[in-house]
Amino acid sequence: MLGMAYAFEQYAHGAEETKFAPALKYSQDSVVAPETTLPTAPESTTTPPVVTTNTVTVTKTEKAAKAHLVGGVKLSGGKLLATVACSGESGTCHLVLEIGVGKSVDQEVTVSVAAGKKKTVKVKPNKALKKAMKAHPKASVSVRLVAPEGKSAKVKAG
Repeated sequence: MLGMAYAFEQYAHGAEETKFAPALKYSQDSVVAPETTLPTAPESTTTPPVVTTNTVTVTKTEKAAKAHLVGGVKLSGGKLLATVACSGESGTCHLVLEIGVGKSVDQEVTVSVAAGKKKTVKVKPNKALKKAMKAHPKASVSVRLVAPEGKSAKVKAG
């Protein structure tokens, strides 16, 4: 490296001299151009992979059962009517209807619906729910479907 720097300095008429590298003389004809032809690649020693056809069997996955409220909750003849549907292909929807006025839960009813079916649930209000409905006549009755997993969806009566 020092030799190259020394040769450059000599060519550029520099004044730097070093005691570590010998003096090099620059000559135009001493520069050799690199070879332009590339050597050929050696023969491949591996065999190409064998193509085989595989048959893939696809199995249909079943949708998990999921419950939802159809329409709203109606008050008819002193009873609350709620239609619950269970979507899915197999299994059963187990859920709890939490009924109340406002944010409070005044009554809970457990319901089971087969997958792909609907069920109309008739609920006779208990004392706590009757008292809450009487105290807040303009408030709407709210129903919450609570699955065993703990996720809930709140729906107001129409």
